Amino acid sequence: DIKPAKRHEMVIAANILRSSADWYRPFLHEKDMAQHEVDESWGEREFERRQFYIGREEQAPVGIVSTQSVGDMFYIGYIYVYDHQTGKGFGPQLL
Repeated sequence: DIKPAKRHEMVIAANILRSSADWYRPFLHEKDMAQHEVDESWGEREFERRQFYIGREEQAPVGIVSTQSVGDMFYIGYIYVYDHQTGKGFGPQLL
């Protein structure tokens, strides 16, 4: 089940994004880790910039995808799955 995220659900989006932060640590510069170690203010900012969708399996969040419009362009922004949910086919379902 994939539904648009509500503002108060952006904490879920932040948790999902943070869950995989350690995967990036070995090859990202430390200053770039801030894009993965997000806080609640990230959710507030991003909710205004993008449309977020939360994917759920049996009511439990498993991943997020976001879209964004810039001028006449429309693109996929974020696509993340909880680290403990990877390999279960949720990523392609979010797309």
